[in-house]
Amino acid sequence: MLSGFRKLKSGAGTLLTGILIMSLGSYLVIPILAVYLKQSLGFTASEVALALTVKLWAQEGLALLGGVCTDRWGVRRTMVAGLCLRAAAFLGLAVCSAK
Repeated sequence: MLSGFRKLKSGAGTLLTGILIMSLGSYLVIPILAVYLKQSLGFTASEVALALTVKLWAQEGLALLGGVCTDRWGVRRTMVAGLCLRAAAFLGLAVCSAK
């Protein structure tokens, strides 16, 4: 498997590595987020389940929209727009959760 990865062009390998890091970060935070929502914010178990379900559906479901946008506007524009939206969402979380 690694030999196939090494044969990729440098840009493709960098892109795949970036996707791996973003996916790992996104999925590793789910158990911590569940505990935080339950213990610190006092969510019920069903509210935690709903919040995590919406997060996962948005993450996976919006990939389809990303494919449509890529076909229409190109890879670079779609990637930049997606990363800007992601950064804005994280900034919004930081601002909204600050007390």
